[in-house]
Amino acid sequence: MKTPRELILERHQSAEPKLEAIRGEDLAACVRATATQPGRPPEPFSRLTFVVMKLWQESIRPWRRIWAGMAAIWLVLLALNLATRETPKMAGRKTPPPDPELLAALREQERLMRQWFEPAKPPPASPPKIPGPRSERRQTIVLA
Repeated sequence: MKTPRELILERHQSAEPKLEAIRGEDLAACVRATATQPGRPPEPFSRLTFVVMKLWQESIRPWRRIWAGMAAIWLVLLALNLATRETPKMAGRKTPPPDPELLAALREQERLMRQWFEPAKPPPASPPKIPGPRSERRQTIVLA
């Protein structure tokens, strides 16, 4: 009794010569194609055009709608920024002098703030006590 593997191998052995003929034809066609273009060197990977095309195909082209949407958003933001830009109005106008009563009130407030936030002056230090001779000291005994 033959195994399933042997049966399948027997069935497909007749197709092997046909596959070899097809491979030979494909190889001959490739040789003929390269023989007709002898002066054309293969495309190097480091050329700038190759890098740009690869970037276009992998980064920009698949997401062109997203890129277009982002460009539209930036254009809207730029238009809004230019539309809302104002010229400074304060530079051309002189401010009137402040009211003298207001200045006096501000000075008084500043003086009070300085009083509140100044560090407190420490009390004057008393002269250090010089201890007397040991013979004059009192000894106290505590009994418990």
